[in-house]
Amino acid sequence: MSLLPGASSRQEKEAFNHFQSYMANKLPGVFESEFWEKLVLQASVQETAVLQSTIALAAGQLGNEALTLTAYNRAIGGLGEHLKRQDTYALRVTLITCILFTSLEFLRGSRSTGESHLHNGLRLLRELPSQAGNPSSGGSQKKIIRLSRSLRSVDDSVVEAFTRMNVQFAVFGQGSEFLYQLGHDARNHGSSSYHVPLSFDRLGEARQWLDLLINGVLSLSSQADKHVTGQLKFPSNMRRMHKRIEAALEKWMLAFESSLQTVNATGSTRISIGLDVLRTYHTMTKIMAATCLRGRDETVYDKHTASFASLLYQVWGLWNRAAVAFRDTPSKFSFTTDMGFIPPLYFTALKCREPNLRRMAVDLLAKAPHIEGPWDGRIAAAVARRVMKLEEGDTFHDHELTASIVGASEVKDEAVTPSLPIVPASSRANKVIVHSDPTVREKARVEVRIYVRERVNKQWKWTCEVKELNVDVTPQLTTELRRVSRLNMEECTVRARVQ
Repeated sequence: MSLLPGASSRQEKEAFNHFQSYMANKLPGVFESEFWEKLVLQASVQETAVLQSTIALAAGQLGNEALTLTAYNRAIGGLGEHLKRQDTYALRVTLITCILFTSLEFLRGSRSTGESHLHNGLRLLRELPSQAGNPSSGGSQKKIIRLSRSLRSVDDSVVEAFTRMNVQFAVFGQGSEFLYQLGHDARNHGSSSYHVPLSFDRLGEARQWLDLLINGVLSLSSQADKHVTGQLKFPSNMRRMHKRIEAALEKWMLAFESSLQTVNATGSTRISIGLDVLRTYHTMTKIMAATCLRGRDETVYDKHTASFASLLYQVWGLWNRAAVAFRDTPSKFSFTTDMGFIPPLYFTALKCREPNLRRMAVDLLAKAPHIEGPWDGRIAAAVARRVMKLEEGDTFHDHELTASIVGASEVKDEAVTPSLPIVPASSRANKVIVHSDPTVREKARVEVRIYVRERVNKQWKWTCEVKELNVDVTPQLTTELRRVSRLNMEECTVRARVQ
Protein backbone atom coordinates (compact mmCIF):
# COMPACT_ATOMS: atom_id res chain seq x y z
CA MET A 1 0.00 0.00 0.00
CA SER A 2 1.44 3.35 -1.06
CA LEU A 3 1.32 6.49 1.05
CA LEU A 4 -1.36 8.65 -0.58
CA PRO A 5 -2.36 11.74 1.39
CA GLY A 6 -5.05 12.60 -1.16
CA ALA A 7 -6.74 9.18 -1.12
CA SER A 8 -9.04 9.20 1.89
CA SER A 9 -11.35 6.22 1.38
CA ARG A 10 -10.67 2.50 1.18
CA GLN A 11 -12.12 2.37 -2.34
CA GLU A 12 -9.78 5.13 -3.52
CA LYS A 13 -6.75 3.34 -2.11
CA GLU A 14 -7.83 0.03 -3.65
CA ALA A 15 -8.29 1.70 -7.03
CA PHE A 16 -4.88 3.34 -6.90
CA ASN A 17 -3.23 0.09 -5.84
CA HIS A 18 -4.92 -1.60 -8.80
CA PHE A 19 -3.39 1.02 -11.08
CA GLN A 20 0.02 0.63 -9.45
CA SER A 21 0.12 -3.17 -9.44
CA TYR A 22 -1.63 -3.88 -12.75
CA MET A 23 -2.56 -0.97 -15.00
CA ALA A 24 0.78 0.88 -14.95
CA ASN A 25 2.34 -2.08 -16.77
CA LYS A 26 -0.74 -3.03 -18.79
CA LEU A 27 -1.59 0.36 -20.31
CA PRO A 28 1.57 0.76 -22.44
CA GLY A 29 1.23 -2.77 -23.81
CA VAL A 30 4.54 -4.46 -24.64
CA PHE A 31 6.43 -1.17 -24.91
CA GLU A 32 8.10 0.42 -21.91
CA SER A 33 6.70 3.79 -20.90
CA GLU A 34 8.31 6.19 -18.45
CA PHE A 35 5.02 8.06 -18.38
CA TRP A 36 2.77 5.21 -17.23
CA GLU A 37 5.27 3.19 -15.21
CA LYS A 38 6.93 6.05 -13.30
CA LEU A 39 5.75 9.59 -13.96
CA VAL A 40 2.04 9.11 -13.21
CA LEU A 41 2.83 7.30 -9.96
CA GLN A 42 5.26 10.01 -8.84
CA ALA A 43 2.93 12.86 -9.78
CA SER A 44 0.01 11.17 -7.98
CA VAL A 45 1.81 11.55 -4.66
CA GLN A 46 2.33 15.28 -5.23
CA GLU A 47 -0.77 16.45 -7.10
CA THR A 48 -4.43 15.88 -6.22
CA ALA A 49 -5.54 16.36 -9.84
CA VAL A 50 -3.23 13.59 -11.05
CA LEU A 51 -4.09 11.28 -8.15
CA GLN A 52 -7.84 11.63 -8.65
CA SER A 53 -7.47 11.19 -12.43
CA THR A 54 -5.52 7.99 -11.80
CA ILE A 55 -8.16 6.74 -9.36
CA ALA A 56 -10.91 7.55 -11.86
CA LEU A 57 -9.12 5.60 -14.60
CA ALA A 58 -8.52 2.58 -12.35
CA ALA A 59 -12.10 2.66 -11.06
CA GLY A 60 -13.33 2.78 -14.65
CA GLN A 61 -11.34 -0.33 -15.51
CA LEU A 62 -12.71 -2.06 -12.41
CA GLY A 63 -16.27 -1.11 -13.33
CA ASN A 64 -16.86 1.15 -10.30
CA GLU A 65 -18.88 3.87 -12.03
CA ALA A 66 -19.71 5.81 -8.87
CA LEU A 67 -16.06 6.16 -7.86
CA THR A 68 -15.09 6.96 -11.44
CA LEU A 69 -17.43 9.95 -11.58
CA THR A 70 -16.55 11.15 -8.08
CA ALA A 71 -12.80 11.01 -8.72
CA TYR A 72 -13.23 12.56 -12.18
CA ASN A 73 -15.02 15.56 -10.69
CA ARG A 74 -12.40 15.93 -7.97
CA ALA A 75 -9.64 15.81 -10.57
CA ILE A 76 -11.32 18.58 -12.56
CA GLY A 77 -11.62 20.63 -9.37
CA GLY A 78 -7.97 20.07 -8.49
CA LEU A 79 -6.90 21.04 -11.99
CA GLY A 80 -8.62 24.42 -11.75
CA GLU A 81 -5.78 26.05 -9.82
CA HIS A 82 -3.18 24.91 -12.36
CA LEU A 83 -5.23 26.20 -15.29
CA LYS A 84 -5.10 29.70 -13.78
CA ARG A 85 -1.30 29.66 -13.62
CA GLN A 86 1.11 30.20 -16.51
CA ASP A 87 4.23 28.43 -15.26
CA THR A 88 5.81 25.27 -16.68
CA TYR A 89 5.04 23.15 -13.60
CA ALA A 90 1.31 23.87 -13.90
CA LEU A 91 1.48 23.07 -17.62
CA ARG A 92 3.08 19.69 -16.92
CA VAL A 93 0.42 18.79 -14.35
CA THR A 94 -2.28 19.80 -16.83
CA LEU A 95 -0.74 17.67 -19.60
CA ILE A 96 -0.36 14.59 -17.38
CA THR A 97 -3.97 14.94 -16.26
CA CYS A 98 -5.06 15.45 -19.86
CA ILE A 99 -3.62 12.08 -20.92
CA LEU A 100 -5.38 10.40 -18.01
CA PHE A 101 -8.66 12.08 -18.97
CA THR A 102 -8.19 10.99 -22.59
CA SER A 103 -7.53 7.41 -21.54
CA LEU A 104 -10.57 7.38 -19.27
CA GLU A 105 -12.86 8.65 -22.04
CA PHE A 106 -11.56 6.00 -24.44
CA LEU A 107 -12.11 3.35 -21.77
CA ARG A 108 -15.68 4.59 -21.26
CA GLY A 109 -16.31 4.54 -25.02
CA SER A 110 -16.58 8.35 -25.33
CA ARG A 111 -14.23 8.70 -28.29
CA SER A 112 -15.37 12.20 -29.25
CA THR A 113 -14.67 13.54 -25.74
CA GLY A 114 -11.38 11.65 -25.68
CA GLU A 115 -10.47 13.21 -29.01
CA SER A 116 -11.13 16.70 -27.61
CA HIS A 117 -8.89 16.04 -24.60
CA LEU A 118 -6.17 14.61 -26.84
CA HIS A 119 -6.14 17.48 -29.32
CA ASN A 120 -6.23 20.10 -26.56
CA GLY A 121 -3.24 18.42 -24.96
CA LEU A 122 -1.34 18.21 -28.25
CA ARG A 123 -1.80 21.94 -28.75
CA LEU A 124 -0.59 22.63 -25.20
CA LEU A 125 2.53 20.55 -25.86
CA ARG A 126 3.92 23.36 -27.99
CA GLU A 127 4.20 25.52 -24.86
CA LEU A 128 6.70 23.15 -23.23
CA PRO A 129 10.32 24.41 -23.16
CA SER A 130 11.42 21.32 -25.12
CA GLN A 131 9.14 22.35 -28.00
CA ALA A 132 10.28 25.98 -28.15
CA GLY A 133 11.02 27.20 -31.64
CA ASN A 134 9.09 24.46 -33.43
CA PRO A 135 8.12 25.75 -36.86
CA SER A 136 4.93 25.20 -38.77
CA SER A 137 5.24 22.83 -41.66
CA GLY A 138 5.38 24.95 -44.81
CA GLY A 139 1.97 25.86 -46.13
CA SER A 140 0.30 22.67 -44.94
CA GLN A 141 -0.94 24.29 -41.72
CA LYS A 142 0.45 21.29 -39.84
CA LYS A 143 1.99 21.77 -36.42
CA ILE A 144 5.34 20.22 -35.55
CA ILE A 145 5.95 18.09 -32.46
CA ARG A 146 9.54 17.17 -31.75
CA LEU A 147 10.34 13.84 -30.07
CA SER A 148 13.54 13.23 -28.13
CA ARG A 149 15.72 10.28 -29.13
CA SER A 150 16.37 9.49 -25.46
CA LEU A 151 13.86 10.12 -22.67
CA ARG A 152 15.85 12.25 -20.24
CA SER A 153 13.20 14.51 -18.77
CA VAL A 154 9.59 14.73 -17.64
CA ASP A 155 8.77 16.66 -20.80
CA ASP A 156 10.20 13.89 -22.99
CA SER A 157 7.99 11.29 -21.28
CA VAL A 158 4.89 13.45 -21.64
CA VAL A 159 5.55 14.18 -25.32
CA GLU A 160 6.10 10.49 -26.06
CA ALA A 161 2.84 9.52 -24.34
CA PHE A 162 0.89 12.09 -26.38
CA THR A 163 2.48 11.20 -29.71
CA ARG A 164 1.93 7.48 -29.19
CA MET A 165 -1.73 8.06 -28.40
CA ASN A 166 -2.10 10.43 -31.35
CA VAL A 167 -0.77 7.78 -33.74
CA GLN A 168 -3.38 5.36 -32.40
CA PHE A 169 -6.16 7.87 -32.97
CA ALA A 170 -4.89 8.85 -36.42
CA VAL A 171 -4.81 5.20 -37.52
CA PHE A 172 -8.42 4.95 -36.33
CA GLY A 173 -9.25 7.10 -39.34
CA GLN A 174 -9.45 10.53 -37.77
CA GLY A 175 -6.24 11.89 -39.33
CA SER A 176 -3.78 14.20 -37.60
CA GLU A 177 -3.08 17.90 -37.77
CA PHE A 178 0.41 17.35 -36.36
CA LEU A 179 3.71 16.25 -37.89
CA TYR A 180 6.48 14.58 -35.91
CA GLN A 181 10.20 15.27 -35.86
CA LEU A 182 12.72 13.04 -34.13
CA GLY A 183 15.67 14.63 -32.38
CA HIS A 184 17.60 17.75 -33.27
CA ASP A 185 18.55 16.27 -36.64
CA ALA A 186 15.03 17.11 -37.79
CA ARG A 187 15.61 20.83 -37.17
CA ASN A 188 18.32 20.87 -39.78
CA HIS A 189 16.66 18.72 -42.41
CA GLY A 190 13.00 19.61 -42.01
CA SER A 191 10.03 17.48 -41.12
CA SER A 192 9.76 16.02 -44.63
CA SER A 193 13.12 14.20 -44.40
CA TYR A 194 13.48 10.77 -42.86
CA HIS A 195 17.09 10.02 -41.95
CA VAL A 196 16.54 6.52 -40.62
CA PRO A 197 19.70 5.19 -38.90
CA LEU A 198 21.46 2.04 -40.06
CA SER A 199 20.51 0.26 -36.83
CA PHE A 200 18.51 0.72 -33.64
CA ASP A 201 19.97 0.48 -30.14
CA ARG A 202 16.70 -0.34 -28.39
CA LEU A 203 13.10 -1.29 -29.02
CA GLY A 204 11.90 2.20 -28.13
CA GLU A 205 14.07 3.78 -30.82
CA ALA A 206 12.70 1.45 -33.50
CA ARG A 207 9.21 2.28 -32.25
CA GLN A 208 9.88 6.04 -32.41
CA TRP A 209 10.98 5.87 -36.03
CA LEU A 210 8.01 3.74 -37.03
CA ASP A 211 5.64 6.15 -35.27
CA LEU A 212 7.26 8.94 -37.25
CA LEU A 213 6.67 7.09 -40.53
CA ILE A 214 3.11 6.03 -39.69
CA ASN A 215 2.27 9.63 -38.85
CA GLY A 216 3.90 10.76 -42.11
CA VAL A 217 1.82 8.32 -44.16
CA LEU A 218 -1.40 9.37 -42.45
CA SER A 219 -0.56 13.04 -42.91
CA LEU A 220 0.10 12.50 -46.62
CA SER A 221 -3.14 10.53 -46.93
CA SER A 222 -5.06 13.43 -45.39
CA GLN A 223 -3.47 15.87 -47.84
CA ALA A 224 -4.18 13.56 -50.78
CA ASP A 225 -7.81 13.28 -49.75
CA LYS A 226 -8.17 17.06 -50.12
CA HIS A 227 -6.39 17.25 -53.48
CA VAL A 228 -8.34 14.60 -55.36
CA THR A 229 -9.52 15.78 -58.77
CA GLY A 230 -11.35 14.14 -61.62
CA GLN A 231 -8.02 13.39 -63.30
CA LEU A 232 -6.41 12.11 -60.07
CA LYS A 233 -3.35 14.33 -60.43
CA PHE A 234 -1.41 15.22 -57.33
CA PRO A 235 1.08 18.06 -56.77
CA SER A 236 4.72 17.17 -57.38
CA ASN A 237 5.65 17.86 -53.74
CA MET A 238 3.17 15.19 -52.61
CA ARG A 239 4.60 12.67 -55.07
CA ARG A 240 8.12 13.43 -53.83
CA MET A 241 7.01 12.99 -50.24
CA HIS A 242 5.42 9.69 -51.18
CA LYS A 243 8.72 8.42 -52.57
CA ARG A 244 10.61 9.59 -49.47
CA ILE A 245 8.25 7.78 -47.13
CA GLU A 246 8.37 4.53 -49.10
CA ALA A 247 12.17 4.70 -49.22
CA ALA A 248 12.29 5.38 -45.47
CA LEU A 249 10.07 2.37 -44.78
CA GLU A 250 12.54 0.19 -46.68
CA LYS A 251 15.43 1.65 -44.68
CA TRP A 252 13.53 1.10 -41.46
CA MET A 253 13.14 -2.61 -42.18
CA LEU A 254 16.85 -2.96 -43.03
CA ALA A 255 17.77 -1.26 -39.73
CA PHE A 256 15.21 -3.38 -37.90
CA GLU A 257 16.56 -6.67 -39.26
CA SER A 258 20.15 -5.71 -38.47
CA SER A 259 19.26 -4.77 -34.89
CA LEU A 260 17.29 -7.82 -33.73
CA GLN A 261 20.08 -9.40 -31.69
CA THR A 262 21.22 -6.10 -30.19
CA VAL A 263 17.74 -4.93 -29.22
CA ASN A 264 16.83 -8.21 -27.53
CA ALA A 265 20.20 -9.35 -26.23
CA THR A 266 18.58 -10.49 -22.96
CA GLY A 267 15.99 -12.72 -24.64
CA SER A 268 13.12 -10.82 -23.02
CA THR A 269 9.67 -12.13 -23.96
CA ARG A 270 8.22 -8.63 -23.75
CA ILE A 271 10.84 -7.22 -26.14
CA SER A 272 10.48 -10.19 -28.47
CA ILE A 273 6.73 -9.65 -28.76
CA GLY A 274 7.32 -5.91 -29.12
CA LEU A 275 9.54 -6.64 -32.13
CA ASP A 276 6.75 -8.76 -33.63
CA VAL A 277 4.29 -5.91 -33.09
CA LEU A 278 6.58 -3.47 -34.90
CA ARG A 279 7.07 -5.88 -37.81
CA THR A 280 3.29 -6.25 -38.11
CA TYR A 281 2.70 -2.50 -38.07
CA HIS A 282 5.46 -1.98 -40.62
CA THR A 283 3.66 -4.37 -42.99
CA MET A 284 0.42 -2.46 -42.49
CA THR A 285 2.14 0.89 -42.98
CA LYS A 286 3.75 -0.27 -46.24
CA ILE A 287 0.31 -1.09 -47.65
CA MET A 288 -1.02 2.26 -46.43
CA ALA A 289 1.92 4.09 -48.02
CA ALA A 290 1.60 2.23 -51.32
CA THR A 291 -2.09 3.16 -51.59
CA CYS A 292 -2.22 6.64 -50.04
CA LEU A 293 -2.24 8.39 -53.45
CA ARG A 294 -5.00 6.16 -54.81
CA GLY A 295 -7.51 8.99 -54.90
CA ARG A 296 -10.96 7.42 -54.95
CA ASP A 297 -9.89 4.19 -56.65
CA GLU A 298 -10.36 1.38 -54.14
CA THR A 299 -9.36 -1.33 -56.64
CA VAL A 300 -5.73 -0.35 -55.98
CA TYR A 301 -5.86 -2.52 -52.86
CA ASP A 302 -6.39 -5.64 -55.00
CA LYS A 303 -2.71 -5.45 -55.99
CA HIS A 304 -1.74 -5.97 -52.35
CA THR A 305 -3.63 -9.17 -51.54
CA ALA A 306 -0.38 -11.03 -50.84
CA SER A 307 0.68 -8.26 -48.45
CA PHE A 308 -2.66 -8.48 -46.65
CA ALA A 309 -2.16 -12.24 -46.32
CA SER A 310 1.29 -11.60 -44.85
CA LEU A 311 -0.17 -9.04 -42.44
CA LEU A 312 -2.87 -11.43 -41.28
CA TYR A 313 -0.33 -14.23 -40.92
CA GLN A 314 1.82 -12.00 -38.70
CA VAL A 315 -1.14 -10.96 -36.55
CA TRP A 316 -2.18 -14.58 -36.11
CA GLY A 317 1.32 -15.56 -35.02
CA LEU A 318 1.52 -12.58 -32.67
CA TRP A 319 -1.89 -13.45 -31.27
CA ASN A 320 -0.80 -16.96 -30.32
CA ARG A 321 2.54 -15.85 -28.89
CA ALA A 322 0.86 -13.22 -26.72
CA ALA A 323 -1.76 -15.72 -25.52
CA VAL A 324 0.97 -18.04 -24.27
CA ALA A 325 3.24 -15.33 -22.85
CA PHE A 326 0.53 -13.42 -20.96
CA ARG A 327 -1.74 -16.29 -19.90
CA ASP A 328 -1.53 -15.16 -16.27
CA THR A 329 -2.87 -11.68 -17.03
CA PRO A 330 -5.84 -10.79 -14.77
CA SER A 331 -9.18 -11.62 -16.36
CA LYS A 332 -10.63 -8.13 -15.98
CA PHE A 333 -11.91 -6.22 -19.00
CA SER A 334 -8.72 -5.51 -20.95
CA PHE A 335 -7.65 -1.97 -21.79
CA THR A 336 -4.39 -0.60 -23.18
CA THR A 337 -3.49 2.80 -24.58
CA ASP A 338 -0.98 1.47 -27.10
CA MET A 339 -0.80 -0.39 -30.40
CA GLY A 340 -2.14 -3.94 -30.44
CA PHE A 341 -4.14 -6.34 -32.61
CA ILE A 342 -7.14 -4.22 -33.56
CA PRO A 343 -5.75 -1.65 -36.07
CA PRO A 344 -4.11 -4.15 -38.50
CA LEU A 345 -7.15 -6.44 -38.33
CA TYR A 346 -9.58 -3.56 -38.86
CA PHE A 347 -7.51 -2.22 -41.76
CA THR A 348 -7.47 -5.67 -43.38
CA ALA A 349 -11.20 -6.19 -42.82
CA LEU A 350 -12.03 -2.87 -44.50
CA LYS A 351 -9.52 -2.71 -47.34
CA CYS A 352 -8.75 -6.33 -48.32
CA ARG A 353 -11.55 -7.48 -50.61
CA GLU A 354 -10.32 -11.09 -50.86
CA PRO A 355 -13.35 -12.67 -49.15
CA ASN A 356 -11.59 -15.43 -47.19
CA LEU A 357 -8.84 -13.22 -45.78
CA ARG A 358 -11.42 -10.58 -45.00
CA ARG A 359 -13.58 -12.98 -43.01
CA MET A 360 -10.57 -14.25 -41.09
CA ALA A 361 -9.75 -10.66 -40.09
CA VAL A 362 -13.34 -10.04 -38.96
CA ASP A 363 -13.33 -13.31 -37.02
CA LEU A 364 -10.17 -12.33 -35.13
CA LEU A 365 -11.58 -8.86 -34.47
CA ALA A 366 -14.65 -10.43 -32.90
CA LYS A 367 -12.36 -12.45 -30.63
CA ALA A 368 -10.63 -9.30 -29.36
CA PRO A 369 -13.25 -7.90 -26.95
CA HIS A 370 -10.93 -5.33 -25.46
CA ILE A 371 -10.03 -1.68 -25.94
CA GLU A 372 -6.81 -0.30 -27.42
CA GLY A 373 -6.84 3.48 -27.07
CA PRO A 374 -9.79 4.69 -29.16
CA TRP A 375 -10.31 1.17 -30.57
CA ASP A 376 -13.09 -0.98 -29.12
CA GLY A 377 -12.71 -4.51 -30.50
CA ARG A 378 -16.44 -5.21 -30.42
CA ILE A 379 -17.35 -2.01 -32.25
CA ALA A 380 -14.54 -2.52 -34.79
CA ALA A 381 -15.72 -6.06 -35.56
CA ALA A 382 -19.33 -4.96 -35.94
CA VAL A 383 -18.40 -2.04 -38.22
CA ALA A 384 -16.15 -4.24 -40.38
CA ARG A 385 -18.85 -6.89 -40.73
CA ARG A 386 -21.50 -4.35 -41.75
CA VAL A 387 -19.21 -2.67 -44.29
CA MET A 388 -18.24 -6.06 -45.72
CA LYS A 389 -21.89 -7.04 -46.20
CA LEU A 390 -22.68 -3.64 -47.72
CA GLU A 391 -19.86 -3.93 -50.26
CA GLU A 392 -20.26 -7.58 -51.19
CA GLY A 393 -24.01 -7.88 -51.41
CA ASP A 394 -24.65 -11.21 -53.17
CA THR A 395 -21.24 -11.31 -54.89
CA PHE A 396 -20.22 -14.52 -53.11
CA HIS A 397 -23.68 -15.97 -52.58
CA ASP A 398 -22.92 -19.21 -54.47
CA HIS A 399 -19.40 -19.70 -53.09
CA GLU A 400 -18.17 -21.51 -50.00
CA LEU A 401 -15.96 -19.17 -48.00
CA THR A 402 -13.80 -19.45 -44.89
CA ALA A 403 -15.82 -18.11 -41.96
CA SER A 404 -13.04 -18.14 -39.38
CA ILE A 405 -9.34 -18.74 -38.89
CA VAL A 406 -8.11 -21.99 -37.38
CA GLY A 407 -4.46 -22.24 -38.37
CA ALA A 408 -1.68 -20.21 -39.96
CA SER A 409 -1.66 -22.45 -43.04
CA GLU A 410 -5.13 -21.18 -43.94
CA VAL A 411 -3.82 -17.63 -44.22
CA LYS A 412 -1.03 -18.67 -46.57
CA ASP A 413 -3.40 -20.78 -48.68
CA GLU A 414 -5.78 -17.86 -49.20
CA ALA A 415 -3.07 -15.48 -50.45
CA VAL A 416 -3.89 -16.60 -54.00
CA THR A 417 -7.63 -16.89 -54.53
CA PRO A 418 -8.83 -19.25 -57.27
CA SER A 419 -11.45 -17.79 -59.59
CA LEU A 420 -13.64 -15.96 -57.10
CA PRO A 421 -15.73 -12.97 -58.20
CA ILE A 422 -14.40 -9.47 -57.55
CA VAL A 423 -16.22 -6.99 -55.34
CA PRO A 424 -17.56 -4.30 -57.72
CA ALA A 425 -15.60 -1.04 -57.63
CA SER A 426 -18.86 0.90 -57.49
CA SER A 427 -19.79 -0.65 -54.14
CA ARG A 428 -16.47 -0.24 -52.32
CA ALA A 429 -16.22 2.07 -49.34
CA ASN A 430 -13.55 4.74 -49.75
CA LYS A 431 -13.94 6.18 -46.28
CA VAL A 432 -15.54 4.78 -43.14
CA ILE A 433 -16.13 7.23 -40.30
CA VAL A 434 -17.26 5.91 -36.92
CA HIS A 435 -19.22 8.26 -34.64
CA SER A 436 -19.51 6.89 -31.12
CA ASP A 437 -22.78 7.22 -29.27
CA PRO A 438 -22.26 9.89 -26.56
CA THR A 439 -24.45 8.05 -24.07
CA VAL A 440 -24.09 4.31 -24.82
CA ARG A 441 -20.59 2.91 -25.35
CA GLU A 442 -21.92 -0.20 -27.16
CA LYS A 443 -23.49 1.82 -29.96
CA ALA A 444 -22.08 3.80 -32.88
CA ARG A 445 -23.21 5.48 -36.06
CA VAL A 446 -21.14 4.67 -39.14
CA GLU A 447 -20.80 6.97 -42.13
CA VAL A 448 -19.74 5.11 -45.28
CA ARG A 449 -18.61 7.11 -48.31
CA ILE A 450 -18.65 5.35 -51.68
CA TYR A 451 -17.29 7.11 -54.77
CA VAL A 452 -18.38 6.24 -58.29
CA ARG A 453 -16.64 7.59 -61.39
CA GLU A 454 -19.15 8.90 -63.90
CA ARG A 455 -18.97 10.79 -67.17
CA VAL A 456 -20.67 14.17 -66.80
CA ASN A 457 -20.67 16.68 -69.70
CA LYS A 458 -17.91 14.72 -71.48
CA GLN A 459 -15.74 14.77 -68.35
CA TRP A 460 -15.05 12.03 -65.84
CA LYS A 461 -15.99 13.00 -62.30
CA TRP A 462 -16.27 11.27 -58.97
CA THR A 463 -19.68 11.37 -57.33
CA CYS A 464 -20.04 10.52 -53.66
CA GLU A 465 -22.79 8.44 -52.13
CA VAL A 466 -23.04 8.49 -48.34
CA LYS A 467 -24.67 5.62 -46.49
CA GLU A 468 -25.28 5.46 -42.76
CA LEU A 469 -25.18 2.31 -40.68
CA ASN A 470 -25.94 1.75 -37.01
CA VAL A 471 -24.07 -0.81 -34.95
CA ASP A 472 -25.04 -2.07 -31.53
CA VAL A 473 -22.92 -4.57 -29.61
CA THR A 474 -24.97 -4.48 -26.43
CA PRO A 475 -25.10 -8.02 -25.00
CA GLN A 476 -28.52 -9.58 -25.48
CA LEU A 477 -29.89 -10.45 -22.03
CA THR A 478 -32.25 -13.35 -21.46
CA THR A 479 -35.75 -12.63 -20.14
CA GLU A 480 -34.74 -13.75 -16.62
CA LEU A 481 -31.63 -11.57 -16.63
CA ARG A 482 -33.69 -8.59 -17.77
CA ARG A 483 -36.12 -9.21 -14.88
CA VAL A 484 -33.32 -9.47 -12.30
CA SER A 485 -31.62 -6.39 -13.69
CA ARG A 486 -34.87 -4.41 -13.49
CA LEU A 487 -35.48 -5.52 -9.89
CA ASN A 488 -31.93 -4.55 -8.90
CA MET A 489 -32.37 -1.14 -10.50
CA GLU A 490 -35.67 -0.60 -8.65
CA GLU A 491 -34.03 -1.64 -5.35
CA CYS A 492 -31.15 0.78 -5.92
CA THR A 493 -33.63 3.57 -6.66
CA VAL A 494 -35.53 2.90 -3.42
CA ARG A 495 -32.29 2.89 -1.40
CA ALA A 496 -31.21 6.15 -2.97
CA ARG A 497 -34.51 7.79 -2.01
CA VAL A 498 -34.25 6.53 1.57
CA GLN A 499 -30.73 7.94 1.90
